[in-house]
Amino acid sequence: MPDEVSLKFPASFEYIRLARLVASGLAAQVNFNLDDIEDLRIAVDELCSALVEAAADRSSTVTVTFRVDDQQIQMEADVPTVGANGSYVIDDISSHILRAAVDRHELEQAAERLIARMSKQCLTVN
Repeated sequence: MPDEVSLKFPASFEYIRLARLVASGLAAQVNFNLDDIEDLRIAVDELCSALVEAAADRSSTVTVTFRVDDQQIQMEADVPTVGANGSYVIDDISSHILRAAVDRHELEQAAERLIARMSKQCLTVN
């Protein structure tokens, strides 16, 4: 069974660093190299920033859950949004950064929630 770590923070940019710190700490435990840790931190920052931007208001809460399974870290995060007017589209620059940083990522607009998911595999051989 994978280890799971969750946190909640106000939908404000200054709190995103908490998610980055948790991600980098978990990546270090799984023996990610420094470049992969930085890639993971960048991806967490991009996805959490998208959630904060889409939040219904500043009193909304971003919920982030990391799962560590063998040599892979997965993240799922969400925030309440105002209505569901189709799907959320991340800008081209962020999309390019995410493709380079992690193995898989997606943003899904659900009923009054935006959900971000990503995963990164550790390629370090011990």
